Amino acid sequence: MKLSFTFISSIARVCLCACLLVTLPAHAKRLALVMGNDNYSSVTKLQKAGNDATAMARELKAAGFTVQLHKDLNYRGMVKAVETFTNSITGGDEVVVFYAGHGVQIKNGSYLLPTDIEASSEKEVEKTAYELLALTDMISEAKPAFSLVMIDACRDNPLKASGRSVGNARGLSAVEPPKGQMVVYSASRGQQALDRLNDSDGNPNSVFTREFIKKMAKPGVKIEDILRDVQDSVESLAKTVNHDQRPAIYNEARGNFYFFAPTTVQVLPSPKPEPVSPSARPGTVDGLNLADLEREEATRKEWTTWQSRMKADFEKTAAFVGSTDLMVKAWERFLQVWSQDNPNSQDDESLRLQAIAKMDAARQVSPQTQQVATKPELDKPANTPRKEQSIPPAQATQTPAPLKPGSVFKDCDICPEMVVIPGGTFQMGSEATGFFGRNKPVANEMPRHQVTVKQFAIGKYEVTQHEWTAFMGSNPSKFKGGKFPVEQVSRSDIYEFLQKLSSLTGKNYRLPTEAEWEYAARAGTTNLYFFGEDSQKLVDYAWYSRNSGYSTQAVGTKFPNPFGLYDMLGNVWEWTQDCYSSNYEKVPVDGSPNLKSNCYMDVARGGSWTNVEPALTSAYRYPAQYSLAADHVGFRVVTFPVP
Repeated sequence: MKLSFTFISSIARVCLCACLLVTLPAHAKRLALVMGNDNYSSVTKLQKAGNDATAMARELKAAGFTVQLHKDLNYRGMVKAVETFTNSITGGDEVVVFYAGHGVQIKNGSYLLPTDIEASSEKEVEKTAYELLALTDMISEAKPAFSLVMIDACRDNPLKASGRSVGNARGLSAVEPPKGQMVVYSASRGQQALDRLNDSDGNPNSVFTREFIKKMAKPGVKIEDILRDVQDSVESLAKTVNHDQRPAIYNEARGNFYFFAPTTVQVLPSPKPEPVSPSARPGTVDGLNLADLEREEATRKEWTTWQSRMKADFEKTAAFVGSTDLMVKAWERFLQVWSQDNPNSQDDESLRLQAIAKMDAARQVSPQTQQVATKPELDKPANTPRKEQSIPPAQATQTPAPLKPGSVFKDCDICPEMVVIPGGTFQMGSEATGFFGRNKPVANEMPRHQVTVKQFAIGKYEVTQHEWTAFMGSNPSKFKGGKFPVEQVSRSDIYEFLQKLSSLTGKNYRLPTEAEWEYAARAGTTNLYFFGEDSQKLVDYAWYSRNSGYSTQAVGTKFPNPFGLYDMLGNVWEWTQDCYSSNYEKVPVDGSPNLKSNCYMDVARGGSWTNVEPALTSAYRYPAQYSLAADHVGFRVVTFPVP
């Protein structure tokens, strides 16, 4: 395809130095997660981990990173911090993760210790600490262009005590990073990382961190060279107090990464402006700006991606209502990107005209709009208790009887469509294989245990904005569309909706329990996903980070699971009744909710439009604050069919 470039300045022509070898798309970001744990409740407190995190966050911000800084995280906090951070990563980003605090090696695994760690055995540590491999895998799944994980946790084992020994004496186990990733320990295997050199050492940071932030500030130095300097300087400082410490580097990164890129530029004479021929090739223009070249090439690739992806999605979803509306939205988003990156494009105007033509054609096929449905009139007397509300008999429809497993029904014209799920027994949670392709899943999915649930009915779809507006009179959702799932609603809002729905129908509508949700999602299967183990097939069943276009989408536009339920994976997270627990050791096995007196974290399931593949498995659990109201969280409802 012929390329044209009209971003040439007529004033000064500047070419960036050719040593910028890592070329990122125009939308790529620099993101950093920084964690520092000092105030441990049951093991030795630290003094400088928080300082190290603060210093590292400051220097990363200076290098252009958007930083998420956390201190003194308990286990739930670490899970949520990592989940939130990895959800923000998109393909092509540059990513840095820094952790300062206690760490321990158990067998061949390395674990980062949350502040609430209480470990009397190695098995307990494996369940209540954050495994480093889980962190590196989650980052890898998000496919950044480059990722650097730094662990300043190689101190003496804080869990060694009289009696049983928990973990190795010191240090962390060697690691094999995924492709594109670099992992750095503050000390090599079997060594202790120093917080300070001696009692008179007044530096607020550990030996590793102070040296790293000093070296990273040099412009034009590649990360490998920075780390070699850090290794040498840390080793030299440690030897002054007769100590052995040399940072360990495990490198599978590709290309070159700089905290501060080379600043050398070549200033060329500014010739008289000449008109650029529409057919001119890039190499025929003097002083071509490399940044403009990269942006144009990235946009060209994005055009190709939109064409191939939307064609495939359109063909797969052609049988579903609203699929052409999604096509329209896709072309509109592409045109927006195109106009931002190519404001003066001339030669390739035909490409833009092609996109406009496709968009117009899609509109002619389906003139539907994404406006919020008008709220049907409901009796809503002011200040009237919900249980005394008058429900016009004409609004309710007759429920077919008997309702057998697989039956589909609606209790009223504006009520959610429900599917009857047969009762049964299943294995809830994860085994010690399969998750992330590792030997064991995250601790909060274990142990896998047998649960028996009674017959119930669950929403065929996530509750839509049309349904929400019909009962609540307003639509708080960020991504508007009558058939889109409602989001940005709090738990208290949801309970009000459920009360109104129950009052209208005379039946008890509620959120599913966590066991009911997983039973319905698995639909009799035992694999990672209800369709098998191949995460590449998710595009057929779920809206998630790879195909969502960074928003929710109309419900029912992907294929259902074996129970006939749509969007059980992806689109929006779905609230359950249950309080969050760090594992399944003491939970109900009869399908009832796991409730606690002091429950400030609840469980959402299924993943959303923001997530990558590992968060969309049937067993994955998302702990979230009760008060959360976000654009990636919604719900579906449960009731019991009348026989």
